[in-house]
Amino acid sequence: MTVNYEAAIRALMIHFLEEIPTIKALVTRIKQDIRFKLSLGFLYGDRDPSEATFSRILQTLSENIETLERQNILLLKAIDQEFGILEEPVVIDAKAVERINDYLKEHMKLNNSTHYKANIVQTEMLLIQLTYNLKTYAAQRLNQRNF
Repeated sequence: MTVNYEAAIRALMIHFLEEIPTIKALVTRIKQDIRFKLSLGFLYGDRDPSEATFSRILQTLSENIETLERQNILLLKAIDQEFGILEEPVVIDAKAVERINDYLKEHMKLNNSTHYKANIVQTEMLLIQLTYNLKTYAAQRLNQRNF
């Protein structure tokens, strides 16, 4: 039986967004909380992903950053064309940015020695970069409209 990679990638995004502390905690939650598992897109009969599965996914993502960035740009353009939400002024909460920076600094200090956790930090940095790119793209679109 194969892993539902689409749902596993959703799980990684939720891991970041809900600040689930470790991949092990994410795997445990998927195994124990059927509602959470189904909401991620896993089917009831799907095999639960292991920590090794997430490690392989994170490794693959970290090796293909350019592809992820291209997909992100295409997604942003599609969202902008469909909803026009990137034309609105963007407000950035500085506290949230500080919180992310503090988290990353702390995470890098505590986990600098292990390769596995370095991949997690690298992926989290990628997610932050993608979020930043969204904000940058929105700001550029706003500036283009104003000129």
